[in-house]
Amino acid sequence: MIRTLALVTMLAAESASAQTPCPAEGGQTFALFETAKLDFLKGDYKSFHAHIATLISGTDYEKLFNPLILGAPDGFSGCTTVLQRVETGGMVQELVLYELPNGVPLGLYLLAAPVRGELSFLSFQFSTSIGDVLDELR
Repeated sequence: MIRTLALVTMLAAESASAQTPCPAEGGQTFALFETAKLDFLKGDYKSFHAHIATLISGTDYEKLFNPLILGAPDGFSGCTTVLQRVETGGMVQELVLYELPNGVPLGLYLLAAPVRGELSFLSFQFSTSIGDVLDELR
């Protein structure tokens, strides 16, 4: 019984980590964020764009993602969520670091808030200049 419980616990942990490759350590898990972060990690920029662009204007896919399509066509080797802010009222911000193939970190900033009762992305930014990404924090 103990072995079965240990195996089930281990498999559940592996399944959760596969679904959330870079959760905020000690933070909350938001499916909206985890789905977008996983798409970005895999280099599925079209799917990432589809999740992000629902309420954000000025998100021309080709213009925004061409540097990533050329620089990281297969995605990234890993990611780490280094900051998560959850505000009273429901606004959520995360800063995620991804490793480019050349070893340079790329920062991804995500901001979401409740819109019509559902958590929705309102802003995002990515850059190899971490200062540019940090400037987005509210």
